[in-house]
Amino acid sequence: MTLHIDDLQGLNPVRLASMPIAHSEGGMQTLLRSTQEPVALTGSRHSQGGHTVYPNAMAILTEPMNRVLHIDREQRTVTAQAGTTWSVLHAHLAPLGLAPLVQQSSPHFTLGGSISVNCHGRDPGQGPLANNIVSLDVLVPSPAGPKPQTVTPGDALFKAVVGGYGSAAVIVNATLKATANTMLRQRSVEMGLQAYAQEMADRQSLGQWPALHFAWLNFSAKALFTSVLKVDCEPVEGQVGTVLTEDGWLEIELMRWLWEQHSQNGGAGNYRNKVWNTLVTWFKSQNHENNGQGKQLSRIDWLRQSVGFTAHRSETHASLLQEYFIPIDRLTPFVTALGALLQKHKVNLLSSTVRVVQQEEQPSYLSYAPDQAMACIALDFESPLVSGPTAHSRMPALATFRWVRQAIDLALAHQGRYYLPYYGFATREQFRRAYRHAEAQRQARNPQLNNLFIDVYLV
Repeated sequence: MTLHIDDLQGLNPVRLASMPIAHSEGGMQTLLRSTQEPVALTGSRHSQGGHTVYPNAMAILTEPMNRVLHIDREQRTVTAQAGTTWSVLHAHLAPLGLAPLVQQSSPHFTLGGSISVNCHGRDPGQGPLANNIVSLDVLVPSPAGPKPQTVTPGDALFKAVVGGYGSAAVIVNATLKATANTMLRQRSVEMGLQAYAQEMADRQSLGQWPALHFAWLNFSAKALFTSVLKVDCEPVEGQVGTVLTEDGWLEIELMRWLWEQHSQNGGAGNYRNKVWNTLVTWFKSQNHENNGQGKQLSRIDWLRQSVGFTAHRSETHASLLQEYFIPIDRLTPFVTALGALLQKHKVNLLSSTVRVVQQEEQPSYLSYAPDQAMACIALDFESPLVSGPTAHSRMPALATFRWVRQAIDLALAHQGRYYLPYYGFATREQFRRAYRHAEAQRQARNPQLNNLFIDVYLV
């Protein structure tokens, strides 16, 4: 029987040697000991650059390793298996009045996958997930059999595992910091790009941030990147949430519909303007909820955004992501230049958001914030697809490769970096310029572990 696997976008189809399921650490050890094939680790497979697949490999499905093992309410820590999704973690933390300290805005990723990409979130006072890890239990494959090991921040292996994209060891369990599941009040304001950038710089200088923060860059045709819809969430004094709401946001259901319409009408400038105006009107209307006090949700509620729109597949186009990390004091010139680049290449931009991530305390080898706080500019865009190098495979058009590589060069020119979980547009030279300890990551690579990302950038 021939086995196939792919990511959710369908851009990395491969044929496997096998795809066994790991249910426990013991089962994982047995699987690693039983194979001479390359091993690729798969969780929920949301990455777009082949990080969980490799041809003729044994792709181990880790998502069934989803038990929460221990919660320490006093120390506010939680220990769970690497296949646990954030959604499962929410179900255990919320009744105790606790929430993750650092997490992506969606709960559908596994802890192991989130650690492997060193994710970041919407709390602007926090750094990457690396700052939130107390310890990791890992398995290090070897000819004599996999070796269990516990690693903590500062260890060389920790630096290679966190943000290492499955190249150094297999994550089994993780102990992470938690925080109070505080009730938060939302306030949305539209402002000019320069004023927004100055506010971010002032907040960073004073160390005064809201509990959660994100912003939408104006993606309309008439005013691309000239203004920002800023969304801040401040604590409601003395209130902690203990009830877990249903997964998903009304806002994201709206955005999914808007993205679909935008995709079908991307060439119509007036339509893009309407999409932006709809988004601004929707968020501003929520300022008037609760007698003008603003929309209220718990911290966990703000971390339960659906990612269903990323699963959309088409034979001719793909909705892709790219993200750039830029020093906060370079936000205005970078965004302005990026907007000009997108206009020049007539990119069908679906949306763009901004977040803030603090410096990584003990940088991993592939850290994107090793020296200072960064503004994170994410692009959702649509690319035409062409036939790929293998049968039944598809890839973004060469025109997309050209402008994305120019965007990466632009980020590098502003002392920034690009994020690695997304489709691998970057050249190897760009990768090494962006990540100065890439050679240390390559040296730490375990020869039994492989995937398409490793095969391109860490060989």
